[in-house]
Amino acid sequence: MNFQPLESRMTIEFNDIKIKLYPISETLYGDIISLTIPIHENYTHYLRLIKYLGIYAPDFDYPRHYAALKTLFGDSTLLYDYHKCSFEYIFLLKINKKQTKSLYLLNYTDIKGSFCFLFHKILISQEELIRYPEKHRCNLFEPLEHEFSKSDMEFFMNYFLFYLVGYIKTIEHQYRDEFIRYHNYCQMIYGYKDNHFFCNQYNSHDEYINEKKKITDQTAHLILKQLILL
Repeated sequence: MNFQPLESRMTIEFNDIKIKLYPISETLYGDIISLTIPIHENYTHYLRLIKYLGIYAPDFDYPRHYAALKTLFGDSTLLYDYHKCSFEYIFLLKINKKQTKSLYLLNYTDIKGSFCFLFHKILISQEELIRYPEKHRCNLFEPLEHEFSKSDMEFFMNYFLFYLVGYIKTIEHQYRDEFIRYHNYCQMIYGYKDNHFFCNQYNSHDEYINEKKKITDQTAHLILKQLILL
């Protein structure tokens, strides 16, 4: 297997911990996910983040959220649930905490109109592989205090999300990369087109499906015209 070097896109340092974040491909994710254990999600902190965003970043909507991710990390992967989500990004986290080094995976997505930080600890030693046998690796585990504690994860989530908020504010007036995304669960179409962000949510399923079909048909016709001109 030809392994491509990873490029760090973000470094977070606080207290006694340093975290480097690397976007990774679906292929690499598939190669290593079986050697991980999932960590319990912190739903209480998700509610806090929603509250914080409502107070400090009320303009941080769906299209700006995705535009920040797309500019920083490229296009979404294709691994997300197409009914409940509209994107998913996968990251490798390299964590140094005091004398302990560890690796984690992060799946970041927009499930059911909110957001989800799903962390997996990567088992990097023979001792860990024995401690967490394969038959138990689908179980959810509590955060490991000495590696990446619950409070560490909460700080990371705060930093990551508000970095996106600050980033899109900085580049919004220069942003020109058009895109359209569909969120089937929320019956929402959002994106950037004709020099502005837009977000349209539909009251009925039929109205949403009809508008989605109209847009996808228009896109298909434009692609066909370009192919004919080749």
